[in-house]
Amino acid sequence: MGAGTISIAVAQGVLEQYRKMDNAIDIGGIGLSTLGLFYDVHFDGHLKTQDHILVRIRREAPYIDPGDGNDESLGHEELNRLYQNWARFWATHRVENEKSNHKPADESGLSKTDHESVDESGQNRADHNSGNKTKMRPADRFCNKLSFLYGLPYREANLSSVMHENLDQQFGGIPTDMYLQAVRNTRTGWATPFVIGGSLEEIADYEERYIDETARSQFDEIPKILLITGKENRLWHRNSIDFMYEWLLRGSLDRFDKVQKSPVTRYGHQDLFWGEEAHKDVFARRLEWLLGKPPELSSEGETGESG
Repeated sequence: MGAGTISIAVAQGVLEQYRKMDNAIDIGGIGLSTLGLFYDVHFDGHLKTQDHILVRIRREAPYIDPGDGNDESLGHEELNRLYQNWARFWATHRVENEKSNHKPADESGLSKTDHESVDESGQNRADHNSGNKTKMRPADRFCNKLSFLYGLPYREANLSSVMHENLDQQFGGIPTDMYLQAVRNTRTGWATPFVIGGSLEEIADYEERYIDETARSQFDEIPKILLITGKENRLWHRNSIDFMYEWLLRGSLDRFDKVQKSPVTRYGHQDLFWGEEAHKDVFARRLEWLLGKPPELSSEGETGESG
């Protein structure tokens, strides 16, 4: 939610305060990745915002930690039970041959090992062909836990095997109150103040403070704004960036020259940064635009997409 934090700071006038500092430098533009001030998730994400489990366990579990891939535990009995039910229908990885190695997912979303280890009946071939035991690989188990906690955080085909095998080095515990704020933002549809243990009712008087006209005028002071997301983002729905784009352009055609939206084909969320080819597919052409090169427009009127 780094881009969300930056967007709130801009809406609150932090850049205006910064410009008044003696050592301030010129800000030529900002880039926001996957969201700004508006929040939307996919269907399973909306389902998870309705169970209110975080409110019930907040005092008992002030932090939620995915741990590692050695077990299925998320540190709280009720959360574990919900995860097990979720995994029956939504898990990215299923049990595969313990001797197989991770191979990137293909266009169907399955890894090559998924295709190789599952027959037409859906059974693991190792169960009845070779007699080998089946076992969920730790990296895949950890990937499932991340998908439950956040939504699928990347398009797996874009990650190197090294990155996938070491995901537990990249993710740690997050305060439950931060999860609750993300839930509030999703239910409301836009950024809300961070209130520890707060409910929607407690922040009702402030629910539009970050998206009113005063907030939007703060973005007018930024020469260029680049909005990036993956077209296959399964964590934050593409609507999050689309709504931010529409909000920034509201009321003036002059803003079309300073705001660019750039959804990237065949990318998800975190792989926008971690993908093996992200330096070419994501950063190169977007950086050129921030530095002053005119964008190549697609047929949709958005910046040209590579990848």
